[in-house]
Amino acid sequence: RLPYAIPSFCDFDPKNPEHRIADQVICGFPYTSKSWPWPQDAGKKFMQPVAQIDLSNAGAILGKDFEDGLLQVWFSVDPNSEVKGSWDPIVRFIPRLSLKEELNEEYPKDAPWNPSRDSDPDDELIFGLPNEIAPSARVQWIAAGSMYPRPTKALSQWLEDRSLSFDSEIEKAEEKFEKLKIPGLGNCFDEKSRAMRLGGYVFGYGNEADLISWKSNDDQLLFYIGVEFFALAVTFSKDQSGKYTFGARIS
Repeated sequence: RLPYAIPSFCDFDPKNPEHRIADQVICGFPYTSKSWPWPQDAGKKFMQPVAQIDLSNAGAILGKDFEDGLLQVWFSVDPNSEVKGSWDPIVRFIPRLSLKEELNEEYPKDAPWNPSRDSDPDDELIFGLPNEIAPSARVQWIAAGSMYPRPTKALSQWLEDRSLSFDSEIEKAEEKFEKLKIPGLGNCFDEKSRAMRLGGYVFGYGNEADLISWKSNDDQLLFYIGVEFFALAVTFSKDQSGKYTFGARIS
């Protein structure tokens, strides 16, 4: 089992310096400065902010000693499969001391995403969540206890590592766990918690299960966001020196 947190949405003022360095989700106005400019993709287009996470707060919730600073995640608004790396999210870490640098007040003009989060029926942006699900850009993460992986993924991996197979027993365990309505084993979340979470697990259906490793002592989930056709996971693991490293995958 792993600790997890759900979002509590707060009022967001893009002109408030404190809000600029706060935890944010899609379409916010993250911290940018001369040293940390708004990133651009391979086509020189400004990228859409996906998340800004205060690692000190996240570490306290998840029980990890992350380095102090902000982790930012960005994604191209126009990924091109013919361009190498176009579908790769950008993950960057900004140390706490760097946040003393003067804020850059420039917001991309004619941004194809909608900062107010209102949905557009004709909008094909990947992370275009409606106001009902994501009413604000600024969030506080509320610890929500423990989450469990789906037996079909966790047990299958455990058995595979030992060259064993008990598919029928796994299915029986899955059915019993589903009836308990345990977080992570079914749809026992509200729409906001299903759309994004801190920590815990992905649900483990289809391609989404490939977003994290199901082996112990490997990649764990830091942040998850999912919409109808896409899901993105920000993961962390320790390198050989014991330092935490972060990455992001999209499904």
